[in-house]
Amino acid sequence: MKKDVVLYSMNRFTSDLVKRAFFVLLVTLTLSTVHAQNPSSGVIFGIKAGTSKMLSEVSSDFSQSYKEFDQSAGLAIDLELSKLLFNHFEIGTSVDFTNLHGTLDDPSQSLNRYRIQGDYFLRDLEKPVEYKNRLVGQKFFVGYYFRSFSNITETLSPEPFLRLGAGYISYGVELYQNGTSVYGKGTEDYSDIPMSSTLFFATAGVKSYVSPHVFLNLTYTFNYTNYDYLDAVFNFNSAGERLGLNGIYSEIKIGLFYQSTGRGKRKGSAGSGLGPNLPFSR
Repeated sequence: MKKDVVLYSMNRFTSDLVKRAFFVLLVTLTLSTVHAQNPSSGVIFGIKAGTSKMLSEVSSDFSQSYKEFDQSAGLAIDLELSKLLFNHFEIGTSVDFTNLHGTLDDPSQSLNRYRIQGDYFLRDLEKPVEYKNRLVGQKFFVGYYFRSFSNITETLSPEPFLRLGAGYISYGVELYQNGTSVYGKGTEDYSDIPMSSTLFFATAGVKSYVSPHVFLNLTYTFNYTNYDYLDAVFNFNSAGERLGLNGIYSEIKIGLFYQSTGRGKRKGSAGSGLGPNLPFSR
Protein backbone atom coordinates (compact mmCIF):
# COMPACT_ATOMS: atom_id res chain seq x y z
CA MET A 1 0.00 0.00 0.00
CA LYS A 2 2.98 2.32 0.48
CA LYS A 3 3.49 2.13 -3.27
CA ASP A 4 0.10 3.73 -3.82
CA VAL A 5 0.99 6.53 -1.39
CA VAL A 6 4.18 7.20 -3.34
CA LEU A 7 2.30 7.16 -6.67
CA TYR A 8 -0.29 9.57 -5.30
CA SER A 9 2.41 11.95 -4.02
CA MET A 10 4.27 11.79 -7.33
CA ASN A 11 1.05 12.54 -9.20
CA ARG A 12 0.39 15.63 -7.05
CA PHE A 13 3.98 16.82 -7.49
CA THR A 14 3.83 16.35 -11.27
CA SER A 15 0.53 18.20 -11.48
CA ASP A 16 1.85 21.17 -9.46
CA LEU A 17 4.98 21.29 -11.60
CA VAL A 18 2.96 21.29 -14.82
CA LYS A 19 0.76 24.11 -13.52
CA ARG A 20 3.77 26.33 -12.83
CA ALA A 21 5.48 25.44 -16.11
CA PHE A 22 2.43 26.27 -18.21
CA PHE A 23 1.87 29.53 -16.35
CA VAL A 24 5.40 30.62 -17.24
CA LEU A 25 4.87 29.45 -20.83
CA LEU A 26 1.64 31.42 -21.15
CA VAL A 27 3.25 34.63 -19.86
CA THR A 28 6.21 34.19 -22.22
CA LEU A 29 4.01 33.59 -25.26
CA THR A 30 1.75 36.51 -24.39
CA LEU A 31 4.69 38.90 -24.10
CA SER A 32 6.11 37.64 -27.39
CA THR A 33 2.96 38.72 -29.26
CA VAL A 34 3.57 42.41 -28.55
CA HIS A 35 5.77 42.66 -31.64
CA ALA A 36 4.15 39.85 -33.61
CA GLN A 37 3.79 40.00 -37.38
CA ASN A 38 0.12 41.00 -37.18
CA PRO A 39 -0.09 43.51 -34.30
CA SER A 40 -3.60 44.60 -35.35
CA SER A 41 -5.06 41.15 -34.65
CA GLY A 42 -6.17 42.10 -31.16
CA VAL A 43 -7.44 39.49 -28.72
CA ILE A 44 -10.06 36.77 -29.22
CA PHE A 45 -12.30 35.69 -26.38
CA GLY A 46 -15.51 33.70 -26.11
CA ILE A 47 -17.40 30.77 -24.67
CA LYS A 48 -18.02 27.24 -25.93
CA ALA A 49 -20.58 24.72 -24.75
CA GLY A 50 -21.46 21.17 -25.69
CA THR A 51 -21.21 17.58 -24.51
CA SER A 52 -18.46 15.41 -23.09
CA LYS A 53 -18.19 11.64 -22.77
CA MET A 54 -15.63 9.23 -21.43
CA LEU A 55 -14.42 6.90 -24.18
CA SER A 56 -12.18 4.35 -22.53
CA GLU A 57 -9.24 3.60 -20.27
CA VAL A 58 -6.08 2.33 -21.95
CA SER A 59 -2.70 0.93 -21.03
CA SER A 60 0.29 3.23 -21.41
CA ASP A 61 1.30 1.55 -24.68
CA PHE A 62 -2.31 1.64 -26.02
CA SER A 63 -2.23 -2.13 -26.49
CA GLN A 64 -5.17 -2.72 -24.14
CA SER A 65 -8.46 -0.88 -23.75
CA TYR A 66 -11.04 -1.18 -20.97
CA LYS A 67 -14.58 0.14 -21.11
CA GLU A 68 -16.83 -1.27 -18.41
CA PHE A 69 -19.20 1.55 -17.49
CA ASP A 70 -22.12 2.46 -19.72
CA GLN A 71 -21.05 6.02 -20.43
CA SER A 72 -23.48 8.95 -20.72
CA ALA A 73 -23.00 12.41 -22.19
CA GLY A 74 -22.41 15.32 -19.82
CA LEU A 75 -22.28 19.10 -20.08
CA ALA A 76 -18.98 20.76 -21.04
CA ILE A 77 -18.25 24.51 -21.02
CA ASP A 78 -15.07 26.44 -21.92
CA LEU A 79 -14.02 30.06 -21.47
CA GLU A 80 -11.31 30.78 -24.01
CA LEU A 81 -8.76 33.53 -24.71
CA SER A 82 -6.38 33.52 -27.68
CA LYS A 83 -4.38 35.57 -30.17
CA LEU A 84 -3.49 34.99 -33.84
CA LEU A 85 0.12 34.94 -35.02
CA PHE A 86 1.86 35.12 -38.39
CA ASN A 87 -0.96 34.35 -40.94
CA HIS A 88 -1.58 30.75 -39.87
CA PHE A 89 -1.02 30.23 -36.13
CA GLU A 90 -2.86 30.86 -32.88
CA ILE A 91 -1.90 30.56 -29.22
CA GLY A 92 -4.37 30.53 -26.38
CA THR A 93 -5.63 29.22 -23.10
CA SER A 94 -8.99 28.12 -21.75
CA VAL A 95 -10.67 27.32 -18.46
CA ASP A 96 -12.77 24.17 -18.76
CA PHE A 97 -15.72 22.70 -16.87
CA THR A 98 -16.53 19.13 -17.87
CA ASN A 99 -18.95 16.53 -16.52
CA LEU A 100 -18.47 12.78 -16.99
CA HIS A 101 -21.04 10.19 -15.96
CA GLY A 102 -21.51 6.43 -16.23
CA THR A 103 -23.33 3.45 -14.72
CA LEU A 104 -22.52 -0.23 -14.20
CA ASP A 105 -25.35 -2.59 -13.26
CA ASP A 106 -23.30 -5.57 -12.14
CA PRO A 107 -19.58 -5.01 -11.50
CA SER A 108 -19.15 -8.64 -10.40
CA GLN A 109 -19.70 -9.70 -14.01
CA SER A 110 -17.00 -7.38 -15.33
CA LEU A 111 -14.19 -8.99 -17.33
CA ASN A 112 -11.77 -7.18 -15.05
CA ARG A 113 -12.38 -7.41 -11.35
CA TYR A 114 -13.60 -3.96 -10.40
CA ARG A 115 -12.45 -2.65 -7.05
CA ILE A 116 -11.98 0.68 -5.39
CA GLN A 117 -9.29 1.76 -3.01
CA GLY A 118 -10.10 3.76 0.10
CA ASP A 119 -8.18 4.19 3.34
CA TYR A 120 -5.58 1.98 1.66
CA PHE A 121 -7.73 -1.13 1.69
CA LEU A 122 -9.55 -2.91 -1.10
CA ARG A 123 -13.15 -3.96 -1.20
CA ASP A 124 -15.24 -5.46 -3.94
CA LEU A 125 -18.17 -3.67 -5.48
CA GLU A 126 -21.13 -6.04 -5.57
CA LYS A 127 -24.05 -3.68 -6.20
CA PRO A 128 -25.09 -1.45 -9.14
CA VAL A 129 -22.71 1.49 -9.20
CA GLU A 130 -22.63 4.93 -10.77
CA TYR A 131 -19.97 7.63 -10.97
CA LYS A 132 -20.10 11.38 -11.52
CA ASN A 133 -16.98 13.40 -12.22
CA ARG A 134 -16.91 17.20 -12.30
CA LEU A 135 -13.64 18.19 -13.95
CA VAL A 136 -12.19 21.70 -13.71
CA GLY A 137 -9.00 22.48 -15.57
CA GLN A 138 -6.94 24.81 -17.67
CA LYS A 139 -5.59 24.15 -21.15
CA PHE A 140 -2.89 25.79 -23.23
CA PHE A 141 -2.81 25.29 -26.98
CA VAL A 142 -1.16 26.11 -30.29
CA GLY A 143 -3.45 26.17 -33.31
CA TYR A 144 -2.88 26.06 -37.06
CA TYR A 145 -5.28 27.42 -39.72
CA PHE A 146 -5.04 25.89 -43.19
CA ARG A 147 -5.85 29.13 -44.98
CA SER A 148 -3.75 32.26 -44.58
CA PHE A 149 -5.49 34.93 -42.50
CA SER A 150 -4.82 37.49 -45.24
CA ASN A 151 -7.00 35.45 -47.63
CA ILE A 152 -10.08 35.43 -45.40
CA THR A 153 -12.31 38.07 -46.97
CA GLU A 154 -15.86 36.80 -46.56
CA THR A 155 -18.27 36.01 -43.79
CA LEU A 156 -19.93 32.59 -43.52
CA SER A 157 -16.86 30.97 -45.04
CA PRO A 158 -15.69 27.78 -43.22
CA GLU A 159 -12.10 27.99 -41.98
CA PRO A 160 -10.72 24.62 -40.75
CA PHE A 161 -8.04 24.42 -38.07
CA LEU A 162 -6.17 22.02 -35.80
CA ARG A 163 -4.94 22.44 -32.24
CA LEU A 164 -2.53 20.61 -29.98
CA GLY A 165 -2.07 21.35 -26.32
CA ALA A 166 -1.68 20.32 -22.72
CA GLY A 167 -2.87 21.36 -19.29
CA TYR A 168 -4.19 19.94 -16.07
CA ILE A 169 -7.53 18.87 -14.62
CA SER A 170 -8.81 18.61 -11.05
CA TYR A 171 -11.30 15.88 -10.17
CA GLY A 172 -14.53 16.36 -8.24
CA VAL A 173 -15.47 12.70 -8.51
CA GLU A 174 -17.89 10.53 -6.54
CA LEU A 175 -18.89 6.89 -6.71
CA TYR A 176 -22.43 5.81 -5.84
CA GLN A 177 -23.91 2.44 -4.88
CA ASN A 178 -27.69 2.25 -5.19
CA GLY A 179 -27.85 6.05 -5.34
CA THR A 180 -25.75 6.61 -2.19
CA SER A 181 -22.39 8.33 -2.39
CA VAL A 182 -19.81 5.95 -0.94
CA TYR A 183 -16.46 7.24 -2.16
CA GLY A 184 -14.83 10.40 -3.44
CA LYS A 185 -15.55 14.09 -3.03
CA GLY A 186 -17.95 14.88 -0.23
CA THR A 187 -17.56 11.54 1.56
CA GLU A 188 -15.77 10.89 4.83
CA ASP A 189 -12.22 12.28 4.76
CA TYR A 190 -11.96 12.66 1.00
CA SER A 191 -13.73 15.98 0.51
CA ASP A 192 -10.54 18.02 0.93
CA ILE A 193 -8.09 15.73 -0.84
CA PRO A 194 -6.77 17.33 -4.05
CA MET A 195 -7.05 15.01 -7.04
CA SER A 196 -5.58 16.22 -10.31
CA SER A 197 -3.52 15.07 -13.27
CA THR A 198 -1.88 16.33 -16.44
CA LEU A 199 -3.83 16.43 -19.69
CA PHE A 200 -2.89 16.25 -23.37
CA PHE A 201 -5.36 16.93 -26.16
CA ALA A 202 -5.88 17.34 -29.90
CA THR A 203 -8.70 19.35 -31.47
CA ALA A 204 -10.12 19.53 -34.98
CA GLY A 205 -12.46 22.40 -35.74
CA VAL A 206 -13.92 24.88 -38.16
CA LYS A 207 -14.89 28.51 -37.65
CA SER A 208 -16.96 30.95 -39.65
CA TYR A 209 -17.30 34.73 -39.31
CA VAL A 210 -20.75 36.24 -39.06
CA SER A 211 -19.36 39.79 -38.92
CA PRO A 212 -15.89 41.39 -38.96
CA HIS A 213 -15.60 40.91 -35.19
CA VAL A 214 -17.81 37.91 -34.38
CA PHE A 215 -17.46 34.27 -35.38
CA LEU A 216 -18.77 30.83 -34.49
CA ASN A 217 -16.73 27.67 -34.25
CA LEU A 218 -17.38 23.95 -33.93
CA THR A 219 -14.74 21.69 -32.34
CA TYR A 220 -14.13 18.05 -31.52
CA THR A 221 -11.50 17.39 -28.84
CA PHE A 222 -9.78 14.15 -27.91
CA ASN A 223 -8.43 14.31 -24.32
CA TYR A 224 -5.85 11.99 -22.77
CA THR A 225 -4.87 12.00 -19.09
CA ASN A 226 -2.16 9.97 -17.40
CA TYR A 227 -4.26 8.76 -14.47
CA ASP A 228 -6.92 6.06 -14.08
CA TYR A 229 -9.45 7.88 -11.91
CA LEU A 230 -11.88 9.51 -14.33
CA ASP A 231 -14.52 6.93 -13.37
CA ALA A 232 -13.79 7.02 -9.60
CA VAL A 233 -12.28 3.53 -9.50
CA PHE A 234 -8.93 1.88 -10.09
CA ASN A 235 -8.64 -1.28 -12.17
CA PHE A 236 -6.94 -4.43 -10.92
CA ASN A 237 -6.12 -7.71 -12.62
CA SER A 238 -7.11 -11.13 -11.31
CA ALA A 239 -3.95 -11.24 -9.18
CA GLY A 240 -4.95 -8.04 -7.37
CA GLU A 241 -2.32 -5.92 -9.11
CA ARG A 242 -3.25 -2.40 -10.11
CA LEU A 243 -3.26 -1.95 -13.88
CA GLY A 244 -2.30 1.75 -13.89
CA LEU A 245 -4.45 2.78 -16.84
CA ASN A 246 -4.84 6.17 -18.53
CA GLY A 247 -8.14 7.89 -19.27
CA ILE A 248 -9.58 9.14 -22.57
CA TYR A 249 -12.65 11.35 -23.03
CA SER A 250 -14.02 13.46 -25.88
CA GLU A 251 -15.83 16.80 -26.19
CA ILE A 252 -17.97 18.31 -28.94
CA LYS A 253 -18.66 22.04 -28.58
CA ILE A 254 -19.97 25.06 -30.42
CA GLY A 255 -18.67 28.50 -29.51
CA LEU A 256 -19.39 32.19 -29.92
CA PHE A 257 -16.36 34.51 -30.04
CA TYR A 258 -15.52 38.20 -30.29
CA GLN A 259 -12.31 39.38 -31.96
CA SER A 260 -11.09 42.85 -31.01
CA THR A 261 -9.47 45.11 -33.60
CA GLY A 262 -6.28 45.61 -31.62
CA ARG A 263 -3.64 48.13 -32.52
CA GLY A 264 -3.56 49.68 -35.95
CA LYS A 265 -6.27 50.36 -38.48
CA ARG A 266 -7.35 47.97 -41.17
CA LYS A 267 -7.60 49.07 -44.76
CA GLY A 268 -10.47 48.53 -47.16
CA SER A 269 -13.49 50.10 -48.74
CA ALA A 270 -16.20 51.34 -46.43
CA GLY A 271 -18.87 50.18 -48.80
CA SER A 272 -17.97 46.51 -48.55
CA GLY A 273 -18.28 46.45 -44.77
CA LEU A 274 -15.46 43.91 -44.46
CA GLY A 275 -12.86 45.45 -46.74
CA PRO A 276 -10.28 43.19 -48.41
CA ASN A 277 -9.27 41.61 -45.10
CA LEU A 278 -10.68 40.99 -41.66
CA PRO A 279 -9.26 42.87 -38.64
CA PHE A 280 -6.55 40.32 -37.89
CA SER A 281 -4.61 40.83 -41.14
CA ARG A 282 -2.61 43.76 -42.45
